[in-house]
Amino acid sequence: ARSVAHNAEWRVWLAARLRAAGLGCDDSAANFVLARLADAESAAACDAHLQTQGLIVRRVAAYGLPAALRITVD
Repeated sequence: ARSVAHNAEWRVWLAARLRAAGLGCDDSAANFVLARLADAESAAACDAHLQTQGLIVRRVAAYGLPAALRITVD
């Protein structure tokens, strides 16, 4: 129950921050959010930058979403 509550709180926080930064973000009930960027190149650049900051996200082009990044709430 504590993990579910933690994920719910931070998932909402993360989605709000992504939207405030001008990114699309799907509503989620899982332990991740799906950030929508302008195109595949933007997603790749964002992923590369986040890696330089020690943050690992998942590219989801293989799922037919080349302009999106899956960001796990942990």
